[in-house]
Amino acid sequence: MMNFTWKRLGIIAGLSLSLIVAGCGSDDESAQSESSISEELDYTITGTEPGAG
Repeated sequence: MMNFTWKRLGIIAGLSLSLIVAGCGSDDESAQSESSISEELDYTITGTEPGAG
């Protein structure tokens, strides 16, 4: 019974640490684009309802 709780604790700790590392990510400068989303869309607002924009 004690072995099962240590195994469960190890799995939870491993998954938690992997999520933290994935969330922190890399600070790769090439991942960011030169232009913003607004510039790519020519600063227009597009609606999702029928008859919009």
